[in-house]
Amino acid sequence: MKRFAVCMTILAVLGITWSAEARRGTPPLALMNNTDFTGMEQLFMHPPELERVFVKDREVAGPVRVAEKLIVGKAMNEVGTWTTLKDGSQHWQLRVTSPGAYFLSFHLSDFELPEGSELHFISVERNFYDGPYSAGHNNASRWLSSPMIPDDSALITLWIPEGTERPNLRLEEVSWGYKNFRNILSTPYRDGRPVLSTKNARMISDKACIDFRCSPDAAQWEAQHRSVAEAYDGAYICSGAMLNSTDNNCTEFHYQTAKHCFTKGDAKNLVFYYNYENSACGTNDAGINETTTGSTHLMSHPSSDFYLVKLTELPPAGYFVSQSGFDATGAVPQSGTTMGFPNDVPMVIAHTYSPLRDGDNTGWGTDHWRVDSWDIGGTDSGSSGGALWDQNGRSVGQLHGGTGTCGDGGWDEYGKLSVAWAAGAAQHLDPGNTGNLTTDLIDCFGGTPPPPPPTCELGQSGDACSSDADCCSNDCRTKGRWANTCN
Repeated sequence: MKRFAVCMTILAVLGITWSAEARRGTPPLALMNNTDFTGMEQLFMHPPELERVFVKDREVAGPVRVAEKLIVGKAMNEVGTWTTLKDGSQHWQLRVTSPGAYFLSFHLSDFELPEGSELHFISVERNFYDGPYSAGHNNASRWLSSPMIPDDSALITLWIPEGTERPNLRLEEVSWGYKNFRNILSTPYRDGRPVLSTKNARMISDKACIDFRCSPDAAQWEAQHRSVAEAYDGAYICSGAMLNSTDNNCTEFHYQTAKHCFTKGDAKNLVFYYNYENSACGTNDAGINETTTGSTHLMSHPSSDFYLVKLTELPPAGYFVSQSGFDATGAVPQSGTTMGFPNDVPMVIAHTYSPLRDGDNTGWGTDHWRVDSWDIGGTDSGSSGGALWDQNGRSVGQLHGGTGTCGDGGWDEYGKLSVAWAAGAAQHLDPGNTGNLTTDLIDCFGGTPPPPPPTCELGQSGDACSSDADCCSNDCRTKGRWANTCN
């Protein structure tokens, strides 16, 4: 980090910080030097034909698709510009532009960074960057997929120390975002221009999807909810959760989701988004900044729709990510709770207080648990892969599908973890062959989670919500309001 020592000292003296822009750590050289993005080499990508994209989405049922992949297939020595700096270090830059995209994300092969190097992805217009990536991110697949970079033009930049041999990474694909994933265009402009609200903002709808922070029992599920993450493979998104193993290992993180979401080959593409939730009920301020990238496929089980990967990059301690316990005994859960991201809204929660039903002849088979209906909340597109927790707070499966929608009744089917366990999950989640079929949640980082929402009070006569006997009712909560502010 030698090249930043003087710059960071000056920034500290001037009282300037990079906290607004910083996604991971050290700011990119291009931002510190106020690089003119307009004058650099640019790779122009023709946008996809959106009508064909929408037709495909209408014809193919399954997980929510948010981006279309565009093929590039070019190495660094074919595109971009290398510059030798005064201190002998070298800097490579490439601007990628594809008009109309909500966001761009990038897929790099032959990924092997030299020691001391730093790779960043920067939004040209927006106050956002991702990085640095370093030699510590090198992996067996020699592949790196970036998170989403807001807007339709982004800079890929690599700095290597003096005397270092230039790598020759390949830009294989660019994902062209055609949906406002996570309200990504609310990201501020770098030059201070006002951000216009968009009609596709990711807000909890008036349907009875229950914002996790509006749930009256959020505190009870605080530990489990920190295991929840949304996965993105450059095209599709799905819900899922981190699972503990019987050896309570804090150096490995396993992620459980649905097989119909991703293929075996998608594992290396997966970017995991953590803590996508509102800070309090109704704030609509969920952020997109907490991610890790890459995973290794461990196993899939088609009949129970189970998909298990191991993370390549561990979540930083500051994310406070937990690993949920599980129950693979096959015992009938006496209640069920699920959390996820239907239609890509900030985290929601749903409960059924009745025993789950074995998916017998009237369901999807005995390799599934059936939730006949939700007592509070519900699921929708994008909830696929979301874990199902029993009355003991242990995961017993993941969402395969059903007719359930938030607030509209319907049933949901969850692939049984006990079935996947017998089909091979045991060797990954019980690596010591202990024979234990249950384990409890582990919180490796020991962080203090965010405080739960304030205690709700009864509405008073004359309040906007006085038509409800209790302003803390679910009708008020689904609109993202608390007592005395419900309308």
